[in-house]
Amino acid sequence: MVAHQLAEARAALVPGTLAPGDGFAVRAPITGRVLRVMHESEGVVQPGAPLLEVGDLGALQVVVEPLTVDAVRVRPGMTALVDRWGGPSPLAARVRAVEPAGFTKVSALGVEEQRVKVILDLVEPAQARALGDGFRVEVHLVVWESAAALQVPATALFRRTGDWALLVVEAGRLRERRVVVGEQASESAEVRSGLSEGELVVMHPEEALRQGARAEPVLEEP
Repeated sequence: MVAHQLAEARAALVPGTLAPGDGFAVRAPITGRVLRVMHESEGVVQPGAPLLEVGDLGALQVVVEPLTVDAVRVRPGMTALVDRWGGPSPLAARVRAVEPAGFTKVSALGVEEQRVKVILDLVEPAQARALGDGFRVEVHLVVWESAAALQVPATALFRRTGDWALLVVEAGRLRERRVVVGEQASESAEVRSGLSEGELVVMHPEEALRQGARAEPVLEEP
């Protein structure tokens, strides 16, 4: 740090020894590519003012901003998938760190949300050579996984006196079934008990549907 301060002090003395029209070299602190040019035209700049932004695109990190209520389950080393980045398949990544301080961000609907930054490292950076600084990606953080989980669509579940329930088709009749729900995602949920693999359930159950009503599966055209 002291050596850097010495270099800054020497650089501040250089302009006084230059003749009009002369210049001096400003060396980049790292090897990389120029990402942004802060001053495109010549002119007077203040000491310490940024001139260029330089980065190593071979060491890209991905920064996402999940809600704090979701981020509390995220730990360093967890698996993540980087999707919709423009390539043919998702990129594997791992969580490097979860920042300790959250911040308030206003959503597109005008709602204030508490979010926190999660930093990811790409497992194979060479696969993402087309990615650059500030590019948009979509990230899936894997906070739980199972090799054999019984799942149902989230739209099939509803609440009944504090418990989770769904409508099951048994012998052509509707039967309400209480179930124990485990992990939940945006489109599906894990059922830990109360349902067997292969049973038919009703999606988007309406209040008009009653116990014992006749039901017949309909195959929808693709």
